[in-house]
Amino acid sequence: LKTLTFIFKHLGVVPPTYTLVNPVADYNDDSYNLEFLMGIFFVDPHINLHMTQQLQDLKIDGSLKFPIGPLVGIDSEMVITKSNRDRYQTFTWKITSALAESYRNIHGQGYSVNIIDRFIESQSNLYKMFKKIAEEQVIESYKGSTLNEEEKIKQIKYKTDQILKYVRAQLATPIAMQGREDLLLRGIIENFLNSGKITDTITIPNIIDPKTGTEFQLKINLKNFEGVNLKSWGNINVRKKSSQFLNYKNRKQTLLSTNVLNIVDLLGKVINKKGNGKVRIFPLHETGNKDLGYQHITNTYALNEIKWLPKDPSYIDIDLTDSGGDYLNSRYKLIHVAYIILATGTAFVIKQEGGTQYDGNMICAFNFNGFLKKEELFSGYSKRQQMTINDYSTNFYDDYEEWNYKWDDSFLYKMGFTYGGSKSEFTVYLQAIFSGTSNFATEIRDMLNRNP
Repeated sequence: LKTLTFIFKHLGVVPPTYTLVNPVADYNDDSYNLEFLMGIFFVDPHINLHMTQQLQDLKIDGSLKFPIGPLVGIDSEMVITKSNRDRYQTFTWKITSALAESYRNIHGQGYSVNIIDRFIESQSNLYKMFKKIAEEQVIESYKGSTLNEEEKIKQIKYKTDQILKYVRAQLATPIAMQGREDLLLRGIIENFLNSGKITDTITIPNIIDPKTGTEFQLKINLKNFEGVNLKSWGNINVRKKSSQFLNYKNRKQTLLSTNVLNIVDLLGKVINKKGNGKVRIFPLHETGNKDLGYQHITNTYALNEIKWLPKDPSYIDIDLTDSGGDYLNSRYKLIHVAYIILATGTAFVIKQEGGTQYDGNMICAFNFNGFLKKEELFSGYSKRQQMTINDYSTNFYDDYEEWNYKWDDSFLYKMGFTYGGSKSEFTVYLQAIFSGTSNFATEIRDMLNRNP
């Protein structure tokens, strides 16, 4: 280990993480040698050398890759295959746990690394990374567009949010068929980091690049991962029946439940401060249509398919002015709004009490990624479902940056519920509403107008 440390220092290589939950700051501090090496082998086995553009052009491999955990100290020639992977992962995990416990005892009480929390944090960090990449590349794709500036801003925001909806759905679960990890975004990223490539592209299905007219190709580079603090799924067994996956699901559910309540509390502050406690909220369905964008669905037949949106009326009235039944029921409704936000691409517009679909103003709008300005809200023309916003009814957007900071601060991690399919987290939530007998389930069923 001392020799390896010396080699790293001589090369000027900085491991991306050590045993704490932040990137390495000063690799020249000898007092942290052990932490760095523990981090390399047990926290993040990927190290990437910074390459000049000339070396990148020559396709020089700039990555150092280590086997998972302590297997490197057992047999450096070991090849992990499909047939022996589970056995070695279990073996590795037991040895890793024993060594980590020994290290903790030597290093001092209070040291711990929760692998599940690290992985969840890593998923959240990936989402933030892709958000930055998508924002930059979508803007680039609209350069030279013939759209006027107003429409271009709306299309850029809508296209970016479409891409991020896909990213969020992909990161909502680490499950993939064994041997087909490349079917999910997390597996694609793992393969890229292990490939030795400097750059790669990720296809975003059904999202059209306005410049090429084909599916959007999101370009990634090793530099994008600097400071991301990515935790490879290494020893996390992502198969459905594993105890680790159950621990992951339970921990994720706890964190998402906290996210829900934080969102409800923040929306409550907006409603009380800017709507005097009473507002009307209009959901805007993300159609995926480049000409329609967000639409306020009023068609009863269409709403029969979009079961989570309110029907007859198609909006949600909120009253937080007293501590009685209206207040509690309004909290229930805001919880449902938060669930929709964390599972779908739906946006919401908050209007003053009694506001209408066509009055042209709003207090504010929001989706999973934060509050939307009126010039960012793309709702294409349709006879009965367009939502056009031309003005604000309050001074909410005078403090836009502050409100968006509070929005981001509401998320323990940038994660969402799994969506689609009979066993997804959002589907299970809806089934509990439609068949439940609690006050919450009854109130939400009434709001959705879906009682038996």
